[in-house]
Amino acid sequence: METSTLFPRRRRGIDPPTTTTDTDADAGDLRLSRQLQHGDDNKLFDGAIPSLSIPLYKRHHVPSSLPPKFIIFVVILFLFTTLPLLVLILPNLFDINTSHNTVYHRYLTFTNRENYLTFQGVETFNADNNVVVDKEKEEDKCSQILLYFDNEYADHGHGSQINTYILSILLGTYLNRRIVLLSPPQHTDTIYHGGSPFGCPADAFTTSTDTNYYFNVSSATATTTPTLQQDFPNGLSRLIDHPNWLSGGCPIPCQDTHTYDDWVQIVVNQRKLSRRKSLDSSRISCRERDGRQVDVIIAGGDMVRQSIQKYKDGFVPSEEWARRLAGTVEEAKVFSKLSSNEDVMWDYICGILNRVGIPRFQPWIGRDVQAFIDSLDLFQDNGSDVVYDAIHVRRGDKLILEQRPLIESYWKSQGYTDMTTLPQDYVPFSQYLTPFDKSECPVNELGEVIDRKRHVVYVATDDPYVVQDEIARLPNHIDDDWNRVVWNDCHDLTFFITPPANDDGAYHLNGGHDEERMIRGRMKRVWISDRSQDDCHKRYRRNIASFADMMILSRSRTLIAEYNSNWGRLLRSMRVRLTPLTHLLAHSESNTKVIGRGDTTNYTVTLDFRVAWGSNEQNLPGM
Repeated sequence: METSTLFPRRRRGIDPPTTTTDTDADAGDLRLSRQLQHGDDNKLFDGAIPSLSIPLYKRHHVPSSLPPKFIIFVVILFLFTTLPLLVLILPNLFDINTSHNTVYHRYLTFTNRENYLTFQGVETFNADNNVVVDKEKEEDKCSQILLYFDNEYADHGHGSQINTYILSILLGTYLNRRIVLLSPPQHTDTIYHGGSPFGCPADAFTTSTDTNYYFNVSSATATTTPTLQQDFPNGLSRLIDHPNWLSGGCPIPCQDTHTYDDWVQIVVNQRKLSRRKSLDSSRISCRERDGRQVDVIIAGGDMVRQSIQKYKDGFVPSEEWARRLAGTVEEAKVFSKLSSNEDVMWDYICGILNRVGIPRFQPWIGRDVQAFIDSLDLFQDNGSDVVYDAIHVRRGDKLILEQRPLIESYWKSQGYTDMTTLPQDYVPFSQYLTPFDKSECPVNELGEVIDRKRHVVYVATDDPYVVQDEIARLPNHIDDDWNRVVWNDCHDLTFFITPPANDDGAYHLNGGHDEERMIRGRMKRVWISDRSQDDCHKRYRRNIASFADMMILSRSRTLIAEYNSNWGRLLRSMRVRLTPLTHLLAHSESNTKVIGRGDTTNYTVTLDFRVAWGSNEQNLPGM
């Protein structure tokens, strides 16, 4: 398997972050932009263009006259083999727009990007034909809107933003409203270069020349500010491809009377009213230019999460709700028999969303995640079809904020009483290995393991240097390899660790500012007030690297994580699958209601998910 120049081969061990000059970094990113602009899937980031080698035949081997059919065949073959090369060269020669909606771009990227447009990696059907909107006329389909203000959570990580987006879908479909995303328009004064917290792919710019510059105009090599495409998605839409069957194709409502700033001010006013918001406080009635009245609920991340939490006991499963989530007629029938607010109901919703591919991601995300994943040692050494297990270790800012009480609780369970003299201020990596139990291996009469299980294990973490050191200090290494150990005398584990996206020691989406930075081998909280230090391309690379981790974790055979992290909660939801419907339909016909806990019928199955530490109680999807 070949590697790329943008994402060179990611080795299983990692070196400390290196310091580069601005000139070096800028030059590297100039190469990056050009490579991104070419858009080839298999060699997407290989700057070299392969040359065509066409053998030349001696004259006495060529007949004086060739059959017409043979000539036509040769011409077609020549055009077929040279077209990809011409497609790569022409945009750079003539400064052709290479946006994501051009035929040329789709030709180069339609194959591999499909693999990473959803967490499930399966081909999903078109859900438009399955959606039911309760007896509404076509001209009235945009009269009831849930307007989701995604920028309120723009400074959150991938897990939090995607979880809250899923919650907005649950809320909007339950209320029988079209769900429209409200993202900052172009040229809005935002804190993010390029108009989105997810950075700038090459597709975002109007010309190939513009992609040769950092969006950060303070860059040493930048002589002009690159121009973004006017219609290129901003905000959360830079990451997520929001489907038409959820939005109904409805635009942002009442644009003649309500600007983007007006909607934002309504959200700001919500916060001033009360800490415990209600949907009524954000309900607005306005009129379109044609006089049609629109009922709008404008909700940011806080409103969506608190509304779900406040009214979760009132959610009642119905056939109509399931159909608005793109469930089939049969699935909706089963869903309507489930008990309200039981685990089985929420898991069934997860199963429907996963089957139809929600969330679905933009084509440039799928393309570049594919390229990053192909560069990893995990797949370079073991092949693209390797069966692997995965562990997610979330530290970073979580150690200082949410996880501190949970970490103290863990150490108390280990017998420590003085929280000021703990061995570490985090849960050790060895705790994440405890789900690999000895009982999984066959033993003889003496209780000795007679056949060990081999595991390839990918470790996704924001604290890779310390985790690598912890692995090196584990007992029972094999062949003196730092990354291969025997655990519980049963499991033969070979570890591969998250590589950095850039050379600045930042790992998370927001790792370039106001977040955690690598300092002397440990993640430390660093507050940086000037976000201009972060540029659009570096942020995009962090976006891709972090999101690639998510994809790898979601598709692992066994995933070990914890519910203290948004990632853990999201990934558990993304691993739920619906079971075949034949016996479920018969079961639901014989019961007025199907209970959740204690019910012997398996309506869903969850791919192997093991909790490393903390609570084992799963929450609502997205919470």
